[in-house]
Order: sequence, then C-alpha cells, then structure tokens
Amino acid sequence: MRKTTTAGIAALLVLSPLLALPPCAFAAAPPLLSGSYLYTSNKFCQLSVIAKYGTSTAIKNSPFVAEISTGAGSNTVGLGAGTIKFAPGAAGSGTATINGFQADGSAILLSETGSGIGAGGVDGAPLATEMESGSTSFTQTATTVSIKEQGGTSTFQIYYGKVSGGIVQNAVFAGVDAKGCAEQYTVTHS
Repeated sequence: MRKTTTAGIAALLVLSPLLALPPCAFAAAPPLLSGSYLYTSNKFCQLSVIAKYGTSTAIKNSPFVAEISTGAGSNTVGLGAGTIKFAPGAAGSGTATINGFQADGSAILLSETGSGIGAGGVDGAPLATEMESGSTSFTQTATTVSIKEQGGTSTFQIYYGKVSGGIVQNAVFAGVDAKGCAEQYTVTHS
C-alpha cells in the first residue's frame, strides 16, 4: 500500500493552480498560422422538419400526419479540400487566401407526391461540386481562429499539432460558423 506524504500533498497543492491552466498559457505567444497549408473541411447544417398532425373524425383518438414541411436551417452537408495561405500582418491578424473546391448539397431530399399538390417536386439540393477561391481577414489567439466570411465572422476553437519555429505545421479548428452550421478544418503546412 502506498503512503501519502505531507511533502507530496504540499507539492500537489502548490502545483495544482498551474495544472488547471490551458496548455498554451505557458507559451510566450501562440504558434502562428503562416504560409501555405493543405486543408480538408467538413460542414453540417441542421434542418428542422415540422410535422403537423390532424385527427380523424371517422376514428376517435386517431391522429395522423396531415403535413410535413421544412423549417429553418439550410439542410446542407459539405466536404472541401484545397490550399489555404495565411499571411499574418499585425499581431494576431492577417489575410487568408483559399483555393479549393467544395462538394455540398442537402443531407435530406424531401420528395413531394400525391394528388393534392399538383406536379410535386423535391425540396433540397442534390450533391454538386463547386470551386472556391478568394481572400479574407483572419485573427488568431492561443485558443481560437476567427475568419471573416460572407454573412459574418466565424470563430472556431483551434487545436495545434506539430509546431516548428513558432509556425503551426498542423492543426484542427472546429466550431459553429456565422450561419449556424458546424464546421471543421484540418490544416497541414505544405
């Protein structure tokens, strides 16, 4: 049986506040996103589905689905890949330039059929690919990266992998973007 010593408890009490600090708290400055990176990305946007119920007058206590419709949310899934170049300027900020592609579309395609709706149709978009390129501003802290996008600024939690000479060699950042979709990026210095 192992004995707990007074010296061991005292050392633990002295070090315990330091153990609660985030890993980057010990670094003088956070590692920088700088230079060209290969990236992959994943995006998932929720869709709400509304089921409107009715009751039958012919059969007592027999609810049925009278209508199904889509609510808020873009119902989009996407996968992307390409290159992104981070050019840091002032401390903690700079320009990001992307050149890649995105394959996206609706996670759910809702087909409408039946005599009451005419010709019917499909709600949602089939999967398709598109090229994406452009530049925008970014800011970076020890724990976050924020990227200005169409529709607002998206702030993601960043987790660093290998760092060499203060430059991030690989990292993952993820979070909820300005449009309310979950996004995740993996970057590898190239």
